[in-house]
Order: sequence, then C-alpha cells, then structure tokens
Amino acid sequence: MSVAGTYSIPVETPAGRVEITLVLKVKGKSLSGCTRAFSAEAPFNDGSVDGRDFTFTVSEMTPIGPIDLEYVGTVDGDEITGQVNTPRGPKLFTGVRV
Repeated sequence: MSVAGTYSIPVETPAGRVEITLVLKVKGKSLSGCTRAFSAEAPFNDGSVDGRDFTFTVSEMTPIGPIDLEYVGTVDGDEITGQVNTPRGPKLFTGVRV
C-alpha cells in the first residue's frame, strides 16, 4: 500500500496531547502535503519516500509561535509510526489512516 493518504496521529507535547492530521501526497520518490494542528494548516513539499518510509520538514504554528519540525516515519497498511524531531527532542507517534 502507498504512503499516500490522510493519517491521524496523536503526539504528546509540552502543551499536552495534540491531534495532528497528516496529508501525504506521493509522486515518484517525492513527498508533499500538509500537517493540520492547532486549527492551522502547514504545507510542505520537500519530503521524500523510500518504499514505506518517509521524511519531511515543515514549519508549524503552535501556541508558542512557529517551529520547524522534521517528521520521519513508516507506513504499514493503514498504520503509521515514527517520530517528530522538535527543538525539545523527538516525540514518537503511532497513528492510523483515516
């Protein structure tokens, strides 16, 4: 199954648990899409895909202002796992295709 799709991933942050929606679009080995959190959408177009694995960076607006985040993960069927690399360290996530 392709990495492309929409996923719901809960992530624990200093502000508490945040529900993030990932929209992933694949063209060849390129990955684009957006993240949705805190009622804001943050697009990205610099991602890459290698089989079931993906990575991308995005600047997201948070309650404390914008921060740059790197997402690294793997899709297995309808499940997605990985980590978000933040200025305060990595945050693990597990989610599902919606």
